[in-house]
Amino acid sequence: MRTTRLALHLVLTLALGCASTPSAVERPGIVAPVGGGGEAPGLVPKLIALAGGAEAHVVVIPAASSVKDAGRSTVEMWKRHGSERVTLWNPKSKSDADRPESLEVLRSARIYWFGGGSQERIMQLLADTEALRILRHNHARGAIVGGTSAGAAVLGDVMLVRGEPEGPIAPDRLPTAAGLGVLPDFIVDQHLLARARMVRLLNILPAHPSLKGLGLEERTGAIITEDTIEIVGAGQAVLYSTAAGSVAEMPPTTTRPMWRIPEIRLSVLLPGDRVPR
Repeated sequence: MRTTRLALHLVLTLALGCASTPSAVERPGIVAPVGGGGEAPGLVPKLIALAGGAEAHVVVIPAASSVKDAGRSTVEMWKRHGSERVTLWNPKSKSDADRPESLEVLRSARIYWFGGGSQERIMQLLADTEALRILRHNHARGAIVGGTSAGAAVLGDVMLVRGEPEGPIAPDRLPTAAGLGVLPDFIVDQHLLARARMVRLLNILPAHPSLKGLGLEERTGAIITEDTIEIVGAGQAVLYSTAAGSVAEMPPTTTRPMWRIPEIRLSVLLPGDRVPR
């Protein structure tokens, strides 16, 4: 009897030990911004493969657009590249977004893809919703989140809302707002060269010294993992990082503060380049 009890204790100990050891380490999913202007060549097939193949559920979210039938062409894009399960998710209000059947669609997604338009519209729909909580939860456990144009700008904790590039490099010149928060260490700008936006991030980054900037030209994307940034597509990307010590000062010849930035690093990257995050 004593031998039987000892054997049972050993079996239970081993079982509990196995149960407490995760079978795989969960890692945040890839983040994939695109600079707008059309597809980034080669990106979508890579994302499908990274998500697990053709059966991986893709959820297209056209919330940035007010155009009728927004998102339909994007659904077709994913299908054209081999996705077999693509859902258009386009609720019109926060209450619609948080309906049980709506949330069920989001729970099963392996890729969330945001279209272009206005990034503010995306956050007006998703801020403070259960839908956004589910997206963040799934991303933290491996789901891919990406988007183009406004759908790229919305990915960070901080998003650049709008603003013309002309003017001084100065604080509070270009508005920002809270974004989705799946790319917390970057501020993303889109249409970087086609719309001459190189200086826009210089206005924003000194106010957020812990963040880097990622500017993407049209038809150019990035595959961002925990460790690396890989550029994919047809054009250039620019990485920005500012040194500590940037301050807003009032030159005697102006009527408003301007940024004094003692040092800034720019890296201009091409498709195929891979750099540390």
